[in-house]
Amino acid sequence: MLKVNQYCVRMLWVSRMQAVLIFVAVLLGGSPVFIDDARADNDDQTPAGSAVQPLHILIVGDSTVKEYLPGKMSASYVELRGWGQYLSDYMVDGSVRVTNLAQGGRSSKSYIVEGLWHKALNVEPKPDYVLIQFGHNEIPNKGWHRETQAGVVPEVLPGEGIGHEPMDWYRNNMRTYVATARRAGVVPVIVTAMERRSFNSRDEVRRKNLPWAEAAIAVGEAMDVSVIGLNDYSAELLNELGMDGCLFMHPTREGEVDNTHYNEHGARIYAEYVAEQLGQVVPAFSGLVSLPDVRTIEQARGAGE
Repeated sequence: MLKVNQYCVRMLWVSRMQAVLIFVAVLLGGSPVFIDDARADNDDQTPAGSAVQPLHILIVGDSTVKEYLPGKMSASYVELRGWGQYLSDYMVDGSVRVTNLAQGGRSSKSYIVEGLWHKALNVEPKPDYVLIQFGHNEIPNKGWHRETQAGVVPEVLPGEGIGHEPMDWYRNNMRTYVATARRAGVVPVIVTAMERRSFNSRDEVRRKNLPWAEAAIAVGEAMDVSVIGLNDYSAELLNELGMDGCLFMHPTREGEVDNTHYNEHGARIYAEYVAEQLGQVVPAFSGLVSLPDVRTIEQARGAGE
């Protein structure tokens, strides 16, 4: 109980505005990022690289991106996979190095508060690019330490509830990721979070993550950041496949389908899409993408039949 109380006190303390500004100031080694700081200069430069030096890609995000290692998973959940662990499979051999530091259950807020972002930016060797995907754990009922508001940040914050602190606002957090990555010499790329296998009575995907995807796109446009629209792609794919048709993408746990996470089929489908889009929206990757002759979705469909 003492440990729990100490953790709560720490989380409450760091959620205060002053603590947020101090944290970001220390991280930047200079001035803090304020809630309207969309003015950070876009000094993204394509890393020069070389034939013998692969581009280093850092990935941060949640459980849908995370790498799941054999032997470190529950016996009842061995199918679980994240798209980040397969990204390098769709790049030319030796052209990239991937460091996947995504962690399950994290939101744009909690990943910073827990110090995970600070550790990620200090990984060695220094990354050239960072792919940032948050959105799954921002939604209501995820707990005050994870939930964020997707809307435009008001000039005057509410006096209470989710939204009364700067880090309660998803757009603030995404701006911080972008600004701090750039100041560390790392080029940010935003990836919007995919939708869950959740359908309405008309057999249409419920777009629960869409508000945060739209907020991520808005930040990308305001700060001149490349954005990979995984949210729209996932919705289109799930609507095409239907409620039953997309079952082959999802793992089961104790006989129950996990509608949020993915097995190898689902993770590879999304990894391939992210790789393909990297080659289109980031010039440095235009010649590094290596897609299969038979696309992953078709291979997975065949295996699921």
